[in-house]
Amino acid sequence: MTFTIPPGAPKAASAAAFGRELVKALEVRKVPRNELWRATGIGRTALDNYRVGASLPLTEAAATLAVALDWPPLLEIVRAARERRCARCRAPFRNEGGNMGAKRYCSPACRIIAENERLASKRARQASQTGDGKRRYQEVARLRSGIRIATEQATEARGAIATMCASCEPQGLCRTADCPLRAFSPLPMATHRSVTPATRTLAIARRSARRWTPAARAAQSEKTRRLHAEGRMSIDGIRANHPAHDPLRREAWLAAIRATKARRGHTGGRRPKAVPA
Repeated sequence: MTFTIPPGAPKAASAAAFGRELVKALEVRKVPRNELWRATGIGRTALDNYRVGASLPLTEAAATLAVALDWPPLLEIVRAARERRCARCRAPFRNEGGNMGAKRYCSPACRIIAENERLASKRARQASQTGDGKRRYQEVARLRSGIRIATEQATEARGAIATMCASCEPQGLCRTADCPLRAFSPLPMATHRSVTPATRTLAIARRSARRWTPAARAAQSEKTRRLHAEGRMSIDGIRANHPAHDPLRREAWLAAIRATKARRGHTGGRRPKAVPA
């Protein structure tokens, strides 16, 4: 589902910039919008919204469009618009949600740790008023020390995974759903197909080739005659089963037709004469 951006939203300017860049890419590459839809699998409505700046695509959709059109700025605009810094560990992450300003943490773990820190700090302040501040501050220091060590290890692991994923998928899209590192990979999962779209000239040539020309009609007629001659296409059996070709059923069939026409008021194509008053 594609959500439209209300006026004045934080990502409205980025969506407008992406739309202008997409229009420019389509004009330079001479690719019709229908061909882009067929090559990427992204719906027509979504492409129209991207083109007019009504919505900002996800990173995966932007990467698919950038690869199909060979236009890297499309992905760069979306990455810059969706990149955020975690409010706790300051690690970069992508905000793929609809509300760009709602997500503050890079992961649920960071959100839980931040909540624990706030809770420990609150208890330390409360303990300072009851005379048990030393022990409370020691607990907070121990908690933050363990969090700092875990954060450093997570940063190193995140960098190693990003390097491995970049070498495995140079185009920036992960195509291995069962990869053991899928849950930690910074690459978006490829959900759209990525085929080079046809240019406008090639698309017109394909449509022209599919038209019913006199030559194509003559070829089809010749093929039909050949199939009849070979006995591979015969309607003799169908004709024999029709009442019109069966003397025993012909009169009943014609009578049923006349009765139906009389019931519906048919007069054989002639208007009935007006009856004088």
